[in-house]
Amino acid sequence: MLSKQMPKGEKYLRRATELDPQDGEIRYNLGATLAAMGKIEDAIVEFERAQERGIEVAGEVVGKLREGLKGNKGGGE
Repeated sequence: MLSKQMPKGEKYLRRATELDPQDGEIRYNLGATLAAMGKIEDAIVEFERAQERGIEVAGEVVGKLREGLKGNKGGGE
């Protein structure tokens, strides 16, 4: 993600989740990559999975992403 090659990073992180589905840090990093790519709903899913696997800060990120989605939807409706 830091090198701005997010699609490639997403590919590798998804592969990593297949190899170790219980690793919360991988899920968190995948969520961050997806969020940076604008795939917010998918990012929320991964952050929730990270939280379930012990990454507590992921819950805070989910809350912020959901608030952002509400703000975006509320502005146009």
